Amino acid sequence: MQNPTSVIALLSLLCVSLDSAATVAGFEDWRHDKPCGEKLAEPVQMTTAECETELCITISDKSQVCACPTVDDEGVTRMTYKENGEVRLRWDSLLYPSGDTSAFRIDAADLNGDGEDELVIGTRSAVSDGMAVEHWSVRVLSREHLSEPLDVEDYGTLSFLTSNGKQCRLLEARWIEGWEPVRGYGLYLVGRWMELSDGDFMDTFNRPMIKRRYLRSLEQQRSQGDQKPVIWFNGPGASPIVGPYPFSD
Repeated sequence: MQNPTSVIALLSLLCVSLDSAATVAGFEDWRHDKPCGEKLAEPVQMTTAECETELCITISDKSQVCACPTVDDEGVTRMTYKENGEVRLRWDSLLYPSGDTSAFRIDAADLNGDGEDELVIGTRSAVSDGMAVEHWSVRVLSREHLSEPLDVEDYGTLSFLTSNGKQCRLLEARWIEGWEPVRGYGLYLVGRWMELSDGDFMDTFNRPMIKRRYLRSLEQQRSQGDQKPVIWFNGPGASPIVGPYPFSD
């Protein structure tokens, strides 16, 4: 007959093991995320009394978001949110190239779980030489509140809205030069999940920042993105960032 103390100790150890396994599984539930939200129609060029060449995306039969490139040296684009033809909100952004329809997009997604879609407004501000990394500014429009801008890279392909089936978040990705022991220096794609809180983006506290080294497999995935989300984080090449690496400064 087994010692009752030994049985209790064995059961306690089993419970701890199961709890640890559940924690690990929950910690990496991000690997199973899928794209969420819906991209709205492409911008349409219009001529209005206020703007000679305005790019507008229709939200409904009563509202639209428009971009009017200016002709001054600053290259600022005047953005407006209109309802029934009346301007309700104004803000400045950058569009590159100026007046290009591919530099402006809107996605509709429920980011705060209230059953109503917010408008996720993205404007491309620059494209780098070499890898042609696209730099975007993303804002959220919710009940006429406009969030602060969030800077992301390769929006729509490597940075995009994802969901675990319960909540829609923004995966903010960017490229960095990094270093790891044994592997040495290299180029990395790093990402973190941002969620909407009180109308603005904030870090998702229960999800880690993740990384993936830029190797042939990621290069191929990126080149095949064709302006659609690339699920770059679900394979073994992606891993949580633990400690200082791959950040080298």
